[in-house]
Amino acid sequence: MKRLALLIGIIVSLACGGGGGVPTTTTGPEMPIATRQAAMAKVEAKAEDLYRTATTTAARNTQLAAYMKALPEFTDAKVTEDESVWGRFTDGRYMVVVNNRLPSWYTGPGRPQAQLPRAAKPGKISTARKARLFHSFGLNFGQQQDPIGEMGTWLTQAGYTVAPMPEGDARLATLRDKVSGDGFFYFNTHGGSFELSQTEKVFCIGSSTLKSDDNERLAEIKADLNSQKVVYMTAPNGETKSILGISYPDFDTRYAITSKFVDAYWSFGENAIVFINACWSGHTAVGNGAGTFILACQRKGAGAYLGWTNKVATPVSENAPRYLVDRLTAANDYNAESPDQRPFFVGEIVADMHRKGLVPGGGAADLICNLKAGVDVGLRPTISYVQMLEPSGTLDVHGEFGDLQGDGSVEVAGRPVNSIESWTNDLIVVKIPDSGAGSFGDVVVKARGKESNKRPLTKWTSNFSYTQMGSGTLKCTITAKLIVRQDLAKTRTRPGDPTRWVTPIPFFISRESTLTWSASGEHRDGNNQLIEKWTGGGTPPIDYTASPGAGNKWLANGAYDPVSGDFGVGLICGGPKSVTGSIAPGGALVSAGGGTFVRTLDPFSFVVAGYSEPPGDITFSFTQWNPVSAPTADTQYRGR
Repeated sequence: MKRLALLIGIIVSLACGGGGGVPTTTTGPEMPIATRQAAMAKVEAKAEDLYRTATTTAARNTQLAAYMKALPEFTDAKVTEDESVWGRFTDGRYMVVVNNRLPSWYTGPGRPQAQLPRAAKPGKISTARKARLFHSFGLNFGQQQDPIGEMGTWLTQAGYTVAPMPEGDARLATLRDKVSGDGFFYFNTHGGSFELSQTEKVFCIGSSTLKSDDNERLAEIKADLNSQKVVYMTAPNGETKSILGISYPDFDTRYAITSKFVDAYWSFGENAIVFINACWSGHTAVGNGAGTFILACQRKGAGAYLGWTNKVATPVSENAPRYLVDRLTAANDYNAESPDQRPFFVGEIVADMHRKGLVPGGGAADLICNLKAGVDVGLRPTISYVQMLEPSGTLDVHGEFGDLQGDGSVEVAGRPVNSIESWTNDLIVVKIPDSGAGSFGDVVVKARGKESNKRPLTKWTSNFSYTQMGSGTLKCTITAKLIVRQDLAKTRTRPGDPTRWVTPIPFFISRESTLTWSASGEHRDGNNQLIEKWTGGGTPPIDYTASPGAGNKWLANGAYDPVSGDFGVGLICGGPKSVTGSIAPGGALVSAGGGTFVRTLDPFSFVVAGYSEPPGDITFSFTQWNPVSAPTADTQYRGR
């Protein structure tokens, strides 16, 4: 038995623009099955012989085209730019010999199963939760199947349901009946083309269904052949032959599909990611090339299409999809970044692969990402960082979330957020409680049924106290418990970049914070005459609009610089107190802003003595760097 194998094959054509330009009927009487089978057998034998005798691909192609053209079953045969050789049967069907990659394990005599070396913006979320991954190369092709198994595991962990696909199950029946509603679609096969004219090419990809007399008689295959949805492909099947000690690949013939097949039978979930891992599957430089096939996939729901501009080879053809899916799902399993990386969108990941030189790799083939309408696509929403805005009680969630809120939600510490104030591609604004459950912890976005990475909203407490001494027994004491909620973790702007902080990290104190103040004491002269008396105190409420002279209210805000470790907080407290303008002992008057700053003996803090209306009210403002309870690293500070 011949094994189903990697297809290098002979293909019959289709047209560009979703089938435009391709005849929908044959041009002559349909060729008898036995006659076509005999002609194909001759082409197979000649292709095998040329692998044994011709020294270059160009020589094989030139000689095979001449051979096919001389056969009476063909009316014409030529060599195309992508190293294909096509011939047109007398009844209008085409064969194309695609001389690109051999079965990936084939290196000559024997069947070595080498282990592959591991390769050193706002947009849309795929709507579907189904994924499909398969290849057309038959059984025991570990270099094709092993990556599929790994990618399937990562997609499952990301919440996708992976369709069960037996190895090498790329039969016509599977391709015709089961490609429906997928959010991620990966097909590793062979591709090639033929020319409709000097400027117009047709691209096709191979199935694993062998051409046979019985299959030729099946009504559905015959109808698809006659409408040029299905065409022929001849390829090495993974077996080898040997003559006088010289080994060469064994060929057989199977069926390939065209863009007309895609238009007729395929459908994807909205904004699906489609990766056709085949030689020339992204080649659009001459005529239409693969452009027709790409447009057909986009018409059927693909938001992103990935393919190769040229002939791709192992190990790039296996490592590139691994890298892509790992970064799409944030599996952090394949060539993982350190620290672990959040999910990214497909266009960003392909750009990262180019920056790192992972593609084009060692050959001429480059991986292209064709985005429908230029809008990037992801498999999961992703949070880059969050920012708490205490005055409004809202949390800004920055990242990439898709454009529709309808089925989206946000959770904090596992509790759903009830109030989503706005949802855009790159910013979600939600209102969260001031305290208690759901007021801090891991933030998660769910969109299109997909869950984002976790991003920590950290909460910490800093106890703050300050005492200002005046002349005599004058004293003002403030004690505060400052509670701060903010994102202290590092983030990545682009996939593969080092993590960094969004610095400085600003904050307002939470409404949970508390403050108590009291003023007391007198200053008398030598005659015991009262010069100054301080009175007052209380537990004022927080007022995020407080300013010097704001009455019995208080406010604190500041910033944390995780690079330098500086933690700064400024505090304003207003309260009634009788004062004549004396300064603290050891202090010095300095002019600054709208008030008189009293520099204290502590070089890291100061007091503002600012007068306001009505006379007798004073506002105390404190700034202190590096308080005792500065933030320290914990598990919530993980960077993504």
